[in-house]
Amino acid sequence: MSTGNVTDYVGRTVDLLAFDGLELGGEVLLEQVLAQPGKGGKVITGIQKLVQRFLLEVFKEKGSDPYSDRGTEFMTEARSGYMTTVVDVHGAFARAILLTGINLKAEESESDPDDERYDYAEIVQVQLIQGTARIWVRLYSLAGEDRAVTFPVEFPV
Repeated sequence: MSTGNVTDYVGRTVDLLAFDGLELGGEVLLEQVLAQPGKGGKVITGIQKLVQRFLLEVFKEKGSDPYSDRGTEFMTEARSGYMTTVVDVHGAFARAILLTGINLKAEESESDPDDERYDYAEIVQVQLIQGTARIWVRLYSLAGEDRAVTFPVEFPV
């Protein structure tokens, strides 16, 4: 996790922050921007890096990259109009989590820090309110409970 201390980054690789606004410990609206207006880009490491990798993978539409078979069918299913119940959303996201886990683990290395390596994810709660699905996901790193995070994901259905 980034705290602004240089020591958070010693001996680690970093990613460019793609979802600005991530705060551990509270719900905030993330903005998909590489840099806020008038500011430079930010870098992340640790569990934030894992959350970002998870989100990018789970929402990447399978077949959208002609050079890769990565991604899931989740957004295709969401746009199809067939997700009309909590059970539909839960099932589609559960399938996406399974494939995402396989893909994330395949790109990891034994030398990566445990808090950046995927262990598993679980759906905590699903809500459908007026055409919007909201899913709370708990993401676990190989570092265990002390490096797990729960976050909401919201999208139209």
